[in-house]
Amino acid sequence: MDLGKVTEDVVESVVIGRRFEVMASNIQRSFESGTEEENLPEPVSVFLTMPSRDHWWIKSSPGSWTRILTNLLGNALKYTKTGSVQITIDIEDAIQTTAEAEYRPVVLTVQDSGIGMTSDFIKSGLFAPFQQEDTNSKGTGLGMSVVKSIVANIDGKIRVSSEVNKGTRIRFSHVAKFLTEPPSSDGTDDYVALALGAIHQDQLCLLTSKDEADEHAFRSREAVLRILHRSLGLEPFKVHFKESESLGNFNMTVDRDLFHEAERDWKALKALCQKVIHPQRLIVLGSSIYEDTSHRAKQATETSTIYINQPIGPRKIARAIVQKKVRSPEESSAKETTKQLLLVEDNEINMRLLVALVKKLKLSYQCAENGLVAVERYTADPSSFHLILMDMSMPVMDGFRATELIRQHEKKNSSLKHCMIAAITGVTSEQARKDAFSSGVDKFMAKPISMKQIRALIEDI
Repeated sequence: MDLGKVTEDVVESVVIGRRFEVMASNIQRSFESGTEEENLPEPVSVFLTMPSRDHWWIKSSPGSWTRILTNLLGNALKYTKTGSVQITIDIEDAIQTTAEAEYRPVVLTVQDSGIGMTSDFIKSGLFAPFQQEDTNSKGTGLGMSVVKSIVANIDGKIRVSSEVNKGTRIRFSHVAKFLTEPPSSDGTDDYVALALGAIHQDQLCLLTSKDEADEHAFRSREAVLRILHRSLGLEPFKVHFKESESLGNFNMTVDRDLFHEAERDWKALKALCQKVIHPQRLIVLGSSIYEDTSHRAKQATETSTIYINQPIGPRKIARAIVQKKVRSPEESSAKETTKQLLLVEDNEINMRLLVALVKKLKLSYQCAENGLVAVERYTADPSSFHLILMDMSMPVMDGFRATELIRQHEKKNSSLKHCMIAAITGVTSEQARKDAFSSGVDKFMAKPISMKQIRALIEDI
């Protein structure tokens, strides 16, 4: 990773606040995909809490926020083997108001229950390049030095507190420009508004087991209650599974409650849920990033049960409330499984994010760490690729030159079908856009790219 590259000015663009949840989810998936072979005896949960607002029209630097959250959440997941990671976004009082905007400090806090750090390391080594307190840990030790550089570049502030074997709390603050009028391209979804409308005349229950011995399930329920109250303005009441007369029209539960209630007897669990819960109204919240029990929960309850994987945030919950039908994995991926992607990215963390998204969509893919490798992979079997996600700033050969060579190969072989190339970049200036299209790309997209955007690209092929 090039430190100079990180400190480049990022062109300002509008950021929708709920993208924090999307970013957190993508980062979490990248670490989840790398832990499949590990024996993790205890679960780890990730929860996002943010204030309820009518809109999130913010003029800010999406690339900077993405890199900061990527490193902070990445470290929290890396060094937390049991417990939870809490991501909190707060908005403080306006420090300046104009006709077109309010300037308010936005505070991002990432708190984990991991191994923690000594005060000496925080003072002398945390923000120094290539430094790690545990020299046997994976990684380069560049993450926090990158964060410090970005924070300084956007006039932000960062504070760190930690205790060995207790956990770490990192607080980043930055004054953001909140627009009073929507931008030309808003992109805000209305799941939250729809969810509040749906629940207006109905009751929301958080189903629980009476046995509070499972500390992780208890903490997960409390985190969900905070999200519902603070981010969505909802006041659910807790009800035991068997108190069916008290259930509302919308029922939610943490999956570990389900398992404990039936003592992991799936037949008993299915009978219980069919007896007291309408299957369309049961929302099951995953309790750990390292345990994907969705297939078992659906099998035990009903296939139409809505299951939310970690991390849990307000947008996911709101979307689940208004969701009417759950498509089966076979339905959602029938068209997509025939497509093969070439992922071109030199940054390891960014590549892991892309791979996690593509795996979630059940797509076939190959990876290339720079433009030269991408050209070699493509020319070796060009007909097998339908879409190339191309980073534009890479060592050895950048994305501009790689795209030019791929287009030249297509011209020389007229029988080849045109392969869609989407530029995925953190530099979104007008000149960068012009250079990208001049090289031959079909799409120009700013990082981070979402699962929804990848699906849209596939549908355009």
